Amino acid sequence: MITTKTYKALKVLEVTKNYCMVMSANNFAMKFWGDDPDKKYLFTAIANSGNGACAGKKAWLCAGSYLSKLQKRKLVRWESRNPGYHGTGYKITKHGLEAIKEYESKAM
Repeated sequence: MITTKTYKALKVLEVTKNYCMVMSANNFAMKFWGDDPDKKYLFTAIANSGNGACAGKKAWLCAGSYLSKLQKRKLVRWESRNPGYHGTGYKITKHGLEAIKEYESKAM
């Protein structure tokens, strides 16, 4: 059984079930935390991780970390494709879609 937070994350990624869709960590962060007033600092704080300082960097670093945890649970997968053609990012797996259905059936 998945948690409410995991369910919300998988619902954000559900749009990637189509063949060509993938979601970057930056796009995931905007959809997952974009309207949360407690997480606004992720989008405004300046972070420096050795490759230069950038405002909003914490949001996609945190999102990438969370997505990799979901990847270890086999709920999402990383797809590395030709960046000029399809893009590179995370995609929901069959196990992720099944977890959504299981969560929704237990919630009803």
